[in-house]
Amino acid sequence: MKILAIDTSGQQAGAAVAENGKTLGRTVAAAHTHPKEWRHSQILLPAIARLLNEAGLTLADIGCIAYTCGPGSFTGLRIGAATALGLAKGSGLPCVGVPTLDAMAYTKITSGETKVVPVMDARRGQVYAAVYKRDADGKMERVSDYFAAPIEEVTEIAGDAVIVNDAVDPAAVAAWAMENINPKPNEPDNAMPIQNAELLYIRAPQAVREATGKC
Repeated sequence: MKILAIDTSGQQAGAAVAENGKTLGRTVAAAHTHPKEWRHSQILLPAIARLLNEAGLTLADIGCIAYTCGPGSFTGLRIGAATALGLAKGSGLPCVGVPTLDAMAYTKITSGETKVVPVMDARRGQVYAAVYKRDADGKMERVSDYFAAPIEEVTEIAGDAVIVNDAVDPAAVAAWAMENINPKPNEPDNAMPIQNAELLYIRAPQAVREATGKC
């Protein structure tokens, strides 16, 4: 099954197409070039169209759409989810949200027993983080809650773990989706339902925090 993966969780807009663990195409473009200018909505759809065209594919060739569902930029996440769900519902495809930190962990966890802590900027002196471990059998699991904390606290929690602060690779979003979603190998692609947008907000949006005095 071919998966179209979308990432708009940070300062980039990225997309990738993968099948059976192989990346067929990938594109990433800067979407935050000015402190008050976020361009995800302007560049995401053209980037997806270009990606599919260069791979010689159309949406009819795609079996599922995956998108980063958070944590991350509140505006970026909503644009990514809306784009993914719009494409999915318009073409009758299943759609799945991928936790951003999970995708980041996939970029570093390979084989053997490995502990990884992905972190991403949460502003106000904090980072979003979670702790992951891949056991000797190759199964990756998250062994902590998602949380926001100062980087010093996260470093202490991480201990000897590998800390990942790279930008999200949309190919890793596809890899997570391929390993974690239905359908099972013996089920047809249409066994997966189209989802509603479920975004993972570890903290309340800034407007809510300011309105409630919890900044």
